Amino acid sequence: MPQDEISRTERLAELRRSEHELADFFENASIPFHWVGPDGIILRANRAELEIFGYARDEYVGHPIAEFHVDQEMIEDILERLRRGETLHDYEARMRAKDGAIRHVLINSSVMWENGKFIHTRGLTRDISSRKRSERRTAMEHAVTRLLAESRTLAEASRKTLQVISEYLEWQFGAFWEVDDDAKRLRCVEVWRSATRDFSAFEAICRQFTFPMGIGLPGRVWKNREATWIPDVTQDNNFPRASVVSREGLRGAFAFPIKLGGEILGIMEFFSSDIRQPDEPLLKTVEAIGREIGQFAERLRAEQELHKKNKELQAAIEEFQVMQEELRAQNEELFQTQAAVENERKRYQELFEFAPDGDLVTDIHGNIFEANQAAVKQLNTPLAALVGKPITDFVHPQDKMSFCAELIGIPIDSAVKKWEGRLVPTESNPFDAALTVTAVRDAREQPVGLRWLIHEVTEHKRVVDALRRSEEKLRQQSQELEQQLIASGRLVSLGEITASMAHEFNNPLGIIMGFIEDMLSGTDPADPNYRPLKIVDEESKRCKKIISDLMEYARPRSTELCLTNVAASIEKTLQLVENRLYKQKVAVVKAFEADLPRIYADPQQLEQVLINLYLNAIDAMPDGGTLTVETKVEWVDRSPSEIVLRLADTGFGIDENNLAKIFQPFFSAKKRRGLGLGLPICARIVKNHGGRIDVESRPGQGTTFKLYLPLNHEVAGNQGETG
Repeated sequence: MPQDEISRTERLAELRRSEHELADFFENASIPFHWVGPDGIILRANRAELEIFGYARDEYVGHPIAEFHVDQEMIEDILERLRRGETLHDYEARMRAKDGAIRHVLINSSVMWENGKFIHTRGLTRDISSRKRSERRTAMEHAVTRLLAESRTLAEASRKTLQVISEYLEWQFGAFWEVDDDAKRLRCVEVWRSATRDFSAFEAICRQFTFPMGIGLPGRVWKNREATWIPDVTQDNNFPRASVVSREGLRGAFAFPIKLGGEILGIMEFFSSDIRQPDEPLLKTVEAIGREIGQFAERLRAEQELHKKNKELQAAIEEFQVMQEELRAQNEELFQTQAAVENERKRYQELFEFAPDGDLVTDIHGNIFEANQAAVKQLNTPLAALVGKPITDFVHPQDKMSFCAELIGIPIDSAVKKWEGRLVPTESNPFDAALTVTAVRDAREQPVGLRWLIHEVTEHKRVVDALRRSEEKLRQQSQELEQQLIASGRLVSLGEITASMAHEFNNPLGIIMGFIEDMLSGTDPADPNYRPLKIVDEESKRCKKIISDLMEYARPRSTELCLTNVAASIEKTLQLVENRLYKQKVAVVKAFEADLPRIYADPQQLEQVLINLYLNAIDAMPDGGTLTVETKVEWVDRSPSEIVLRLADTGFGIDENNLAKIFQPFFSAKKRRGLGLGLPICARIVKNHGGRIDVESRPGQGTTFKLYLPLNHEVAGNQGETG
């Protein structure tokens, strides 16, 4: 072989080896590489590039590079610069990984040109997500620390914290749920939402919802007392707001508690429009922030307590200054004391003399030496005749023994003594009196006499006797009421027996109705026997309805709650009575408010109420008429509060005397139409749903029923669908 041929072969082999090495270097290099064509399509990517984003080769190569960039204006800028011949150095961008996570990268890229033609880019990608996360989280922690130092209330701090965490971590919605200790529930008190999208509907739902412990993301964090992450809330089986967040386009969520020692003050939760995988370091960071906010709350409490103490101290200082002023004033008043004492003595003498009750002063043996005008009048004895007389001279003979036994020893023990008995005035009838006796002492606290206050209680005793008679009358009435309650209990037992009998009647009645139905189907309507059979059939059905009402009233079934579409229930029940409406020539007018929210209700019970009201309306319009069915939402404080259903007919109406009785059991304004249990059952069902039912009617003008059903009400029963 010629030498030049050998050299050419060796050069080709060397070239192939170099190409192989370059291809191996490109594919297996630790640095991510990619090529992008002039049309923006990825032409080639090495293993490192695929690994940082988690894509298989066919999921990445051959796709537009813009498909993986979060910010479309940024990739357009990159391609435009490269087309102009620029070389990119550490161009910062955000790209979406296969799991939905956002990767922060630095791109270094240039274009391979051939004869002035754009062949492809040569790009290096460096993942700086960890660094960016660290920088953002550090900046976020500093921002939270700074805002807590600047905030003056927990509401201000929570509102600012929601914004800082959302903006620094690129989450679109944040809410603060505060613990309501009295209701044992969480309530949404603060919300922050990104301006890039309208989340006002979700905000309204959050402010409407309350969560008990363990329910929903906030309730779960409250119960577990630790931060929780949900990659996709639409796939979570304990997220009552799932249907709403799905419409709003929110997916990832996390929440953490605000702790003050062992106490949970509230929960902060955040939402992202992306599916985000759990980030344990972030959860530890926000848990630390939760503790920091708790310490802030504790500091607020301490500051408030300190402020309170300062106010108390200031008040004490002011009080001390007042006391000093009072002491100076007292020193001045000392010079006026003698005159004041004299004036007081005169005033006391006047009070003693003109007091409404009798006032006697005796020596320690009970001999009178002073008496006021009231005592003179009570004892019907002049003052001169009273002085020197023993007080016992005026005590009724039958009461003297108790008088002496109870009032002996007054000067010794200084106790206040009380006695009730009869006093006998001079030449007058005895009267009932209450005596209060105290010792009169000298400056050395030695007893020198007794003071007797005489209060006539004849009228008081008359009132007491009247009260005693009233009490006896009330006791008799109480016994009568007790007997009525016993009778009421017997009525309850009778109701249970009635329900049991109704159950027993159902079987033979069902057999009779079956036979009648068979006989009717085999009898020509022109046959003379057809009409009597038809009457028996109708009366059997009426009996069936009576039995059904009895059983429903005596043994109502439990309420099974689930989210219920009220408009759909109305449409369904109208279809069920469509034949009756047609036969009775009743036209239906419907006026439903758009986007009527769903409520927690028992659909079967709600439909039972509607059908009962429809049938009552149809019966009230034997010659035809109009049945109007309307729905609307009542709002309170800019939030939906309840749904109002209005059912109005143009029938013969109900007179005023009967209108007040229609919800009473066994009352019916109709002739031969059951037992009058339909409306009481309706009222009980609506009440069990936390609502109410009103009625308006005028004879000859028709009747209107209004049902008020709450949108957010805790009703006893089993809840079905949540969310």
